[in-house]
Amino acid sequence: MKLLKLTLLLCAWCLVSQSAFAQSSVATFAFCPNEPGLGCGCNAGTRIPFADGVDAWCVFWDRNLNGPDAADSLVPVGADVGQASYSCQSFNGLSICQIAGNFYSDPSFSMLNMPLPPDQPVYYLKISGSSCCWVSDTIRLEAGFPEYYFTESDFTCIDSPCPTGTAPAPVTNVVVTDDQFCSRVRISWDHSGEGLSGFLLYVYNEESSEWVFTYQVADTFRSASLDLCMDGEVRIGVAAANGSQQAEIVEGIGRTFLRHFNPANEYDLDEAAHEITMFLVAPPEGDICGARLYFDFFSGGNFVAHMCEVTDPDQLTLMEVTCELPGQIPNANCYIVMHDSSTADVLTGCGMSDTIFFALDGEDTPELPREFTLKQNYPNPFNPNTMIEFAVPSEGNAELSVFNLVGQKVATLVNGKVAQGQHVVEWNAQAAATGMYFYRLQMGNQVITRKMLLLK
Repeated sequence: MKLLKLTLLLCAWCLVSQSAFAQSSVATFAFCPNEPGLGCGCNAGTRIPFADGVDAWCVFWDRNLNGPDAADSLVPVGADVGQASYSCQSFNGLSICQIAGNFYSDPSFSMLNMPLPPDQPVYYLKISGSSCCWVSDTIRLEAGFPEYYFTESDFTCIDSPCPTGTAPAPVTNVVVTDDQFCSRVRISWDHSGEGLSGFLLYVYNEESSEWVFTYQVADTFRSASLDLCMDGEVRIGVAAANGSQQAEIVEGIGRTFLRHFNPANEYDLDEAAHEITMFLVAPPEGDICGARLYFDFFSGGNFVAHMCEVTDPDQLTLMEVTCELPGQIPNANCYIVMHDSSTADVLTGCGMSDTIFFALDGEDTPELPREFTLKQNYPNPFNPNTMIEFAVPSEGNAELSVFNLVGQKVATLVNGKVAQGQHVVEWNAQAAATGMYFYRLQMGNQVITRKMLLLK
């Protein structure tokens, strides 16, 4: 049976305790042994592995330090002592290790305030299926960087569903409203609070005709917000849950809006002033949309420069943006790509939202860089994509790599010969854990390192 690490990662923003005594940690739970993965029932030769997307594995607190019993409780969701960023997640083994019935936590188990003595940070995983119940050995959560190793022998299987009690009543009065940042919606609902541990939020995927789980909020919440890279009508679902059971999903309808260039008048090019004014489509009548826009300049099909950005959230009714053109443009055929984040914290950039094409005189010659440079990534913080721009003064071999806080290389973005000039690469950190990362550019004996923050 293959071993898999259960790695506890510590984010840079978790290094400072939330109080004088509380400790913080961010844990990544994973289970990826040889086939078969976990599933119903207990016999390895006959059980049916849990399918991806089944929201069935949850983290419980061993309140009495005596192993799983009826006194234990699902870890509450929130930021107070003993609360975490999530308690239940779905299986994703096929995308992680190509084996159904396995899982990798995404997002990580983030506990900003671990329980203080006499309470202890001891937990276990409970997985409930239609005809089986799996319970893991207990885990003592520690601050720092400990590593845990698990095999299937760390789980106990029972040929019956986990005891769950009675499912909570469904929520009522789900209302979805717009936000000043138009790719965000706000959701509110009602519930008595009886028999539940939290609420699960879903977004309906029209292409697959299924509800997609997004995240969980605590049982004391009756409202939440979602940042969505969508444009148009959206269906939001809320389900009350009590650990291993949930009530039916109750739906509300909302609307999102991504920025686009105005097709009737996309831009006004002033070559004498060396600038361009871009005109945007107005939000739906009555709406205002916070401006978090990024503009990249391309010439002859190649990236030239990160031209400008608008990140002032007070510019809610922004209808035009004027940016200075790059100093030298190598090709007359040009285009500008707009990236719309439109969220208060720029954590969920929506990537390319629109493009405009135009032509210049093309008489200028390229201005080649004379220095070895590595710019700050953008957006930053990011989730999960970010752009990294660098320049080299001459042709040669270069390496651009990403490292975690303990110095482990997690991605190699460039490794080989690069041409003289400016370059831009994109890092998709979908498989990486929340936290601080370093990216390093090396060419010969020249090295530049910068840091960036991934927040999921």
